[in-house]
This record gives sequence, C-alpha cells and structure tokens, in this order.
Amino acid sequence: MRIRFVELGSSEPPVPVGAFGSATDPFVVELAVAGPQPLVGLSQGSGHLGSGAAVPLDFVLNRAGELESDWVEHFDRAGARWTLPYLRDLLAGRPVTEERLRAAYRRRHGREAVIRVVEVARPTITAEQLRDERRARRARG
Repeated sequence: MRIRFVELGSSEPPVPVGAFGSATDPFVVELAVAGPQPLVGLSQGSGHLGSGAAVPLDFVLNRAGELESDWVEHFDRAGARWTLPYLRDLLAGRPVTEERLRAAYRRRHGREAVIRVVEVARPTITAEQLRDERRARRARG
C-alpha cells in the first residue's frame, strides 16, 4: 500500500532544489495520518546504508504518551520532539490532519515539509507484533 508521509524532523540540513546526495547520516522522523492507522516513519542514514521503518504510534509512544526509550535519541537528533503533542493527540484518538502538521512545520521551520509517498508492506501491523518479532530475532542471536 502506498502511503503519504510528512517529514517532521531531520538532522540533515535542507538540500537546495535541484541538488541531490548527502554527506551526512541523517536521522529522520515522518508521520502518515491517512491510511489504515497513523504510522511513524523512522530512518537513519541514506542510500544503500540507510535503514528505516514505518511503525504504529504505540511502538514509539508508551501508554502515558511519552517516547519509548528506544526512540528518545532518534527524536532528539532529528529535532522532532516538537511533534509529541500531535502524536499524543493521535494516540488518544483525536484527529490530526496532514494540513495541520504541514502548517505547524511551516511555522516552525519557515519552509514546506517534505512529502514522501512510499510503499508500506505491512500498514496494519501492530506494535505488539513488532515487539514479538524483535524478541524472536534477539532470541535467535
């Protein structure tokens, strides 16, 4: 399923229009609010050495609405802590639109947010399924 993500935080400086490539190892936080469930896009690095995932909100936030410890540094390095009120609203079932996120980004950064439409293989995966998979990988060593 192809899903639209709004980039809300990145440790990489903006790339001028027409330029490409990166000499950095950026930390990026994105959010998709349309689709079967809201998803947080998390990535680090670029090119063939980069890695990333689209995960459910409750994989990133705990029940109290705070960042899970695994993601604190990622959000800090991406400069994405400002997104927490929006993530908490979504976690509580309150609507957050892409337009609202883009406007907040524009106010904060003085430029438009990057939009990416990407293929998400498992858009309905749950946080518990991801945690089970992680535990199984660690058990296999």
